[in-house]
Amino acid sequence: MISGEGPLEFQDHWKYLTFLCEGPNDSLLLRRISLILDPMVLRIRIRPQEGIDPLIISLERTVEKYIHRGPVIAIYDQGDLKPGYLSILELASRNNRCFIFSPVVEKIEAWLMADVEALKGATGLEYNGPLPTDRIEDPKRFFLHFFRVAVRQKKRGYLTRERDFFRSVVRRWDHNRARLNNSSLDGFLSLLEKKLPFTLKREGSA
Repeated sequence: MISGEGPLEFQDHWKYLTFLCEGPNDSLLLRRISLILDPMVLRIRIRPQEGIDPLIISLERTVEKYIHRGPVIAIYDQGDLKPGYLSILELASRNNRCFIFSPVVEKIEAWLMADVEALKGATGLEYNGPLPTDRIEDPKRFFLHFFRVAVRQKKRGYLTRERDFFRSVVRRWDHNRARLNNSSLDGFLSLLEKKLPFTLKREGSA
């Protein structure tokens, strides 16, 4: 489920657009995605919460901390949701329309692998898995398979850790290519375009 209907109106007291996410890998990809946003309109803050439990259990307090300075957007791995967690997200959205949430299906690695060109550039391997990548049952395991095969075949000998590999894909990752291969990513980007159109960089801007 993706929250919210209709665009938000820009408020003069807003200074930040704050993203909440589960962990550092989510943060890396959000940082890449934020390149489509204009930092002259709102400064970007990304706040990883060390997992789904801290993200949801502390959601009310975290949203209160940031919401007075601008919109807050939470992304979460749909595969990590526990009973009752979706209700907490929905309640927070009903209580404050400047809080928006959007799922990652099933995990952030599925968004990353959706740019198969970036994946090949980072690994030297062709992607032959399910498309759209929302269909991958265990994206993290699938992603780690690419990492291990690339290392074993010495395709990318300079990559020795999962984190390095993730970064290598992120550096090549393009949101327009990726959104074609992942419905939840396309939904998230559409949410930004519809709810916060004033934050997007104008064509031709640096």
